[in-house]
Amino acid sequence: MLPLRLFVYDPESGFLTNLGIAAYADGEIYSMGALDGKLYLCSYPGARLSVYDPKKPLRFGNQEDDNPRDLGPLGSGQDRPRAMIAGPMERCISGAILTMGSSAVPSVSMIQGKTRRGFIVTSWRIRALPPWPIS
Repeated sequence: MLPLRLFVYDPESGFLTNLGIAAYADGEIYSMGALDGKLYLCSYPGARLSVYDPKKPLRFGNQEDDNPRDLGPLGSGQDRPRAMIAGPMERCISGAILTMGSSAVPSVSMIQGKTRRGFIVTSWRIRALPPWPIS
């Protein structure tokens, strides 16, 4: 749905709840991953990462207590976050298409609630990522 919104669906009751805005992006959520009871969302345009904690009250923003919380863009030139896996080494890893047509795999570390960004590979056309092995 445009503009970007986050929804919760209860299959037992058939009830759909609109939680409202989830990112400072004008488009849509492209990829998601669950980590430590939270849902990480990556949105187009700008490959903006957000985190939603269903245990906290709703109040969208970019401050530490906001929920969903916009964590900002994945990295310079990232635009369409086509795929995401969450969990390896307490990270969200996303495959994103750059604004100029090539791709990269940015990695966002979520250790102790702090974000640290870095790139695993660059200059590739990323369309999907394999699931992370569970040991």
